[in-house]
Amino acid sequence: MGERDATFRSRTLRQVGVAILLTVAACKPPPDDRVSPSADAVERGKAVIERVSCGSCHVIPGVDWPRGRAGPSLEGFDDAGLLAGALPNTPANLAAFVRDAPAAKPGSTMPAMPITAAEAQDVAAYLYGMKDE
Repeated sequence: MGERDATFRSRTLRQVGVAILLTVAACKPPPDDRVSPSADAVERGKAVIERVSCGSCHVIPGVDWPRGRAGPSLEGFDDAGLLAGALPNTPANLAAFVRDAPAAKPGSTMPAMPITAAEAQDVAAYLYGMKDE
């Protein structure tokens, strides 16, 4: 019975270790890995946000009107560990989510947006660059 207990404990410790690693992997990146977008991309992103009225649903720093509350506030966005509570917060995931949220995260209530892939990258640049606003 002692050998079975040791095997069980060893397996349990491995499972706990894997769970911890997966949890840490889902956390926000360390400061050295943070995105630092170009000023031009940030400016273009703000223009797209204003054109398609992202502020109708979200509070967005630097966008004074409208200040919607249907979606989550995007204040402090660069500190978010997960996008929509499910996707790692990376530039590629963010651009894909901004452009077509239902495809990026099935079940999302955010609609697909009428923007190009390049515009979605600029919106992502704005959201990552808000800390400099």
